[in-house]
Amino acid sequence: MRSFIFFLMLHGTFLLSAHDRIAYLSNQGGNFDIYIMEEGINKAHRLTDNAGWDWNPKWIPGLKSILYYSNDSLRNFSIRMMTIKGKALPYQAKDFEEYILSPDGQKVLYTHAQGEFRYISIYRIIDGSHEVLIQHPAYNGRPMWSPDSRTFSFLSDRSGNTELYLYQLEEGESKRLTNSEKREKYTSWHPDGKRIFYTYH
Repeated sequence: MRSFIFFLMLHGTFLLSAHDRIAYLSNQGGNFDIYIMEEGINKAHRLTDNAGWDWNPKWIPGLKSILYYSNDSLRNFSIRMMTIKGKALPYQAKDFEEYILSPDGQKVLYTHAQGEFRYISIYRIIDGSHEVLIQHPAYNGRPMWSPDSRTFSFLSDRSGNTELYLYQLEEGESKRLTNSEKREKYTSWHPDGKRIFYTYH
């Protein structure tokens, strides 16, 4: 089955990457760890050295740190945080499904099931409040923050097919972005906040 990658042009602010560095996964050390490479320098620095494996590194500008997922050798899952030099930082992550921390480090998107449907909620770290944002009776999932933490994309099959949607926190409204016979699957925001890359099959 073929998968395709496309991007959408959006209006918004721009956000620079973390000190012109790229974090990525590699198993060159025997298991999957997180490495970082500086732009223009063909030399990588290993950030994690876990007996299990680490993945999904995300730069959190508001906290000036990298959030990532980790499994130990017994497959115990945890969400961890570190500096761009690999120094571990204390971090208490709530036990949510699809834990998506905003780039400003102040909000978390998570999903929860109710019967056959799935909804998207927000947890505001500062005051500890929770609010259901997407509660259309359908599958709603895979939320992804925009770089400015004011908008997020998500997938929903409310139309009968899995399509890409946009939700703006200030307006409190959803907007459908795609309309195709294919099923949208994975998304990622461009750092400039104007484009969304997505796959379909």
